[in-house]
Amino acid sequence: MKEDINIPKVEGIKLAMVPDTELGAPVLPDTYWKAHLINTNSYAIEGVLINTKGYGEIDGRAKETGTFRHHIDVLEGGAAAAFETLPPDLLQLNNEFMLTYFHDGKLFDRKYIFETGSIQPDRMQHIDELKRDGVVLV
Repeated sequence: MKEDINIPKVEGIKLAMVPDTELGAPVLPDTYWKAHLINTNSYAIEGVLINTKGYGEIDGRAKETGTFRHHIDVLEGGAAAAFETLPPDLLQLNNEFMLTYFHDGKLFDRKYIFETGSIQPDRMQHIDELKRDGVVLV
């Protein structure tokens, strides 16, 4: 039954949005952003699937993007992978990333949401694993 299904808690995985600019260049309103999955664990994760979509309102009208699916065979421990680029007009929406992967024969599952207005230059912090500044969800 449902109570028999045990999905372990995701730990050591970050999702970051980083401006798609040259290092040190200013982040302008028309800047695109890249989504990065960061594995801070000492072990690899496998069969990584990331479903992404945007939803919310733009100019008072409901807006929803299509669902995009990304696959990463293996993400080594201590590694990061860029997997999607967001145009600036989608920053007005909630951007949802549904992560699923396997480790040690177990399925892990977690939803990350960058809420409307959360991907902004004034919310950036240094991300050691990427050696860049960006907005990160832990």
